[in-house]
Amino acid sequence: LIPNIEEWPLLQMLAFEKALLGFYITAHPLDQYKKIIKRYAISTIEEIIKEPGRSEEVMVAGILEKVKIKITKRTAEKMAIMRLEDTDTALEVLAFPETFKQKSMNIIQDSVVVIKGKVDTREESPKVIASDIIPIEQAPNLLVDCISLNISPVDIKDKVFIKLKDVILSHPGKTPVHLAMPNKNGKRVRIQADASVTVDNILINELEKILGKEDVLLKIKR
Repeated sequence: LIPNIEEWPLLQMLAFEKALLGFYITAHPLDQYKKIIKRYAISTIEEIIKEPGRSEEVMVAGILEKVKIKITKRTAEKMAIMRLEDTDTALEVLAFPETFKQKSMNIIQDSVVVIKGKVDTREESPKVIASDIIPIEQAPNLLVDCISLNISPVDIKDKVFIKLKDVILSHPGKTPVHLAMPNKNGKRVRIQADASVTVDNILINELEKILGKEDVLLKIKR
């Protein structure tokens, strides 16, 4: 009899493929997160390399392909030098001591993360100076500032409030939900819902199923 061997988790198997062969065969670690990257306006590494002069903070997703911990000469504190890789290219990311202290638990080789930070163009190849390092599974809840739901007169007639209330109450959390809806005079007013939510893909999919994708708007923290 062939023993019943438990299958490896996907990310573990992909990390083994990369270590053994130098490339991925089964899939790329980012493939399963394409919806998150698109939905939450997360940049690709190529976009950052092509527009290195951005003054605002950027968000970029990838796998921490290499992680090197160093001790700074001046203050003898730990910092991290990381190679962030996506499906097309790679980028160096630096986490200086202050960020490292706060986010070291998220600096794990072969993990998929979202990096927030400033682009450093002082050298030939752009780098990102990290201000935050977020496990990609936590990105929806940590990146969304609020959710706005557009309610139409048809929605009011169809009593979608009952459905929306059930969905919102089933995802309790801290992110506010705003309703944009017509008043008696036909003007649109903005009302904050009594309950706040924990944002994840399940919640967003349920809201979009009720209202449609175009009427579920996410305000992303920058």
